[in-house]
Amino acid sequence: MDPLQRYLSKPWVKFYQPGVPPSVEFQARPVFQLFDEAAARWPGRDALVFYGRGITYRELSDAIDRLSCALAELGVRKGDRVAIYLVNSPQFVIAYFAALKCGAAVTSISPLYTSHEVRYQLEDSGARVVVCQDLLYEKVAKCGAPLDAVVVTSVGEFLPPLKRLLGKTALARLFPEMNLGAPRIPPAANLHWLQDLLKKYPPRPPQVT
Repeated sequence: MDPLQRYLSKPWVKFYQPGVPPSVEFQARPVFQLFDEAAARWPGRDALVFYGRGITYRELSDAIDRLSCALAELGVRKGDRVAIYLVNSPQFVIAYFAALKCGAAVTSISPLYTSHEVRYQLEDSGARVVVCQDLLYEKVAKCGAPLDAVVVTSVGEFLPPLKRLLGKTALARLFPEMNLGAPRIPPAANLHWLQDLLKKYPPRPPQVT
């Protein structure tokens, strides 16, 4: 292709900064292989930081490999679909790469979906295995979709120790005003009260002279 034809096919190339090539050759490699290479290169570095807790590439890679083996034992094979029904958390990353390592395709379900919407996506995608948040399991159970296995996990598994402890304890129950019907009584966790106090009254240690 001569320069004129190249320009006519990609006119935006003329706006590239000096040194930026007009095209890049990529190797055909699966995404999980890129992660494995990063884990081998920087095993001790943080791959994720979740509520202040660092998770190294080594930890993340180990969790991915273990879940991948578990999914394979549950019958997940190349070409299958695995549904991920999780909030944003380390488990989402783990489940995503674990499914890819089994050769499966991933279908991600919004945590806001109702049980009817969950059923539709499971049946439409053909997913027979779900990796699910513990708080969302009831919707999976109610949806009635035919499944081979449901893997349940909790956000607390990767929280720092203090937040994991405080997050489990209900300190009080509040009665928010409701315009219609009976008031709902949501539990207020210790962690929420602690965060609110720290915002209003931040620690002010005395100066050391």
